[in-house]
Amino acid sequence: MQVFIRDWRDVQPTVTHGRLWEWPVWTRRVGDKPDKDTGEVCFNLDTYSRCLLREMLRTERCSHESQAEFLYVVDGCGAIDVSGEKQPIRPGNMIQVPAGASHTIANEAECPLELVVVRNPPRKDDDRFLVYHWQEPRPEAEQVGQFGPWHWNHLPLGAAAGFLRLDIPPRSIFEPHAHPPGMDEIWYVLCGDGWHWVGKELQHQPAGAVVWVQPGAQHSMVNVTDEQLEILYCSRRPE
Repeated sequence: MQVFIRDWRDVQPTVTHGRLWEWPVWTRRVGDKPDKDTGEVCFNLDTYSRCLLREMLRTERCSHESQAEFLYVVDGCGAIDVSGEKQPIRPGNMIQVPAGASHTIANEAECPLELVVVRNPPRKDDDRFLVYHWQEPRPEAEQVGQFGPWHWNHLPLGAAAGFLRLDIPPRSIFEPHAHPPGMDEIWYVLCGDGWHWVGKELQHQPAGAVVWVQPGAQHSMVNVTDEQLEILYCSRRPE
């Protein structure tokens, strides 16, 4: 098996941060082999979760002493407070919370605040509180020429990794590629209807489906529709 696909809605939820509903799609593997049934597949990420905070609620102040936390705002708006520094958040924001930093997340709207949350042991450059929007100009965007016309931008997750927002135009395929041993690579369809091509196979990946890709597998995302395909991509290399 070269890719594992899970719909986040099929995962048993838990409650973290006091009031944050969390669906842990993928977690760090136990032992040498991935386990799709439990979700324990990752080499370097502790958790990759889809999360929801109900309208007009605030999480309890907490900190993760041994984990940096990274968030992507899927829908809704509110604010995040990290060690007393408050920033507004809206759809498309990417947020980095350093390990050990106390923080709260507030939903300030009459609709749910929906997030993707990743946690992993901190590395170099994970020690800053950052809030970006994927449409903001970034120096990293100068590096996208090798990927052709696809529009993307990202928030670094330490050295050689990132949260990446990717739009694949209608009737097109993203650049086929593979990654080195020990690397986590996760593709989440935010909007649209995609197919994940790997080897000689095509696997349906509709909105809400989250794919973890085995290192070394030649693969890509395919948009066979007449609508834009919106992807949230996450990667993390071994130290």
